[in-house]
Amino acid sequence: MIDVVNVTHHYGVRPILRAVNLAVKKGEVMALMGPNGMGKSTLMGVIAGLLAPLKGHVEIDGLRRRSSPENELAIRRQVVYLPAESWVPPTRTGREWMLAVGKLYQVDDERLMDHADRLLELFDLAKQADSPISNYSTGQKRKIGLCCALVTEAPVMLLDEPFSGGLDPSALLALKRILQHLAA
Repeated sequence: MIDVVNVTHHYGVRPILRAVNLAVKKGEVMALMGPNGMGKSTLMGVIAGLLAPLKGHVEIDGLRRRSSPENELAIRRQVVYLPAESWVPPTRTGREWMLAVGKLYQVDDERLMDHADRLLELFDLAKQADSPISNYSTGQKRKIGLCCALVTEAPVMLLDEPFSGGLDPSALLALKRILQHLAA
């Protein structure tokens, strides 16, 4: 599903990734682990298409990133990326933001509404769902970001530090169960 082939990336003269090769099969859950500053987020950004590798390439489901506008659009429909510090619109409600993200990924309206409600309940956000995100705590903002990624139903999910950012124990358990379910 994901093939990273000889990817090299630098920030200025500082090498971050050197000839990285990685293959992730469909249905596989993979975690990048290592010390801070080792390039995990950079690699995720390259896989997500936010950063262009200086050398090498990335393929998602057999399509090569940045090879053509058509391939890139097809890849973007299959991939959702949630950075470690995701932006959420402060004046929108959590429900509005989830529905907007789901529509962007062309999730059927009826399915989207049902899925959003279930995720909001699962992550204990149902009471805050119709309040502006500016009123959310740090952990609640992280939860709504995760809900937005999950509501897309994208077959490739790139989650940067999904188990951090102020998540409470019940949210950690819920996310773990969801990821296990999706992998199965």
